[in-house]
Amino acid sequence: NVLVSSSNCSTVSNRCSYSPSNTFIVGSQYKWRVSAINANGAGAFSTYRNFIIKNGFNSQFNGNYSGWVKRRGAKWLTTTNYVYTQGLQNAWSNLCHSSTYNNFTVDARMQRPTNDLTFSSGLAVRASGGFSETNLWNNGYLFLYTNSGSFSVWKIDDSFPIAIKSWTHSSAIVDGGWNTLKVILDGSQMKFYINGVLLWSGSDSSFKTGNVCLIQFRPNSAERLNVDWARLGMSEFYASDNSLDHLLQPNEDQSLQPGTHQSPIGAP
Repeated sequence: NVLVSSSNCSTVSNRCSYSPSNTFIVGSQYKWRVSAINANGAGAFSTYRNFIIKNGFNSQFNGNYSGWVKRRGAKWLTTTNYVYTQGLQNAWSNLCHSSTYNNFTVDARMQRPTNDLTFSSGLAVRASGGFSETNLWNNGYLFLYTNSGSFSVWKIDDSFPIAIKSWTHSSAIVDGGWNTLKVILDGSQMKFYINGVLLWSGSDSSFKTGNVCLIQFRPNSAERLNVDWARLGMSEFYASDNSLDHLLQPNEDQSLQPGTHQSPIGAP
């Protein structure tokens, strides 16, 4: 048993975060439990919860995309600095990490250096179940942005897209420039950031595990997506430095008018 100081806990989020000094073996299963201690003594232990150690990744894409697999859509190529795709006509393109994950923090720095303002680029997380006719995952969550300065969050349920957060303008997005997208998942809890700004947080329990992918939709003409790097590590959802970030919103956060046609391929 390890005694954890109350300094590891937040009175704002009512959560504690602790990094043990133990050495864990990748692929092995462990379990943990917790008991509260105060001046009156120790309480009963909670029920054990199991967890399995998995490697994260830190992919710099400097000449290769080792550990990643091209799924449905156009081919992906590398330069000495990034991985990119020209996309596939009226379809999605997917580059996915070879492992599956459930609770994690993932971020990726990407750029769509074209004049197009409409169509989507972003991340798919907990993706599974094969693909639709347009190469969209059948199940999972999408975090998307456009060069018009809009973002959205989607749940894809049996190929049917459901807007969790409809297309919304944000001044956090650099139109036509490099943007860092970040997703934090822990159980049903979710947080979505662009360039360090929390844009939406909420919960959904539909999907628990799946692939992490870089994704792009393009129209008839070629539309390039560059990705500088992508990283994945432990979920930061209950980290103490995130305890107040639910209060942070960009200065401009205006949802598109109700009734406007919504689609994950791009902002209307």
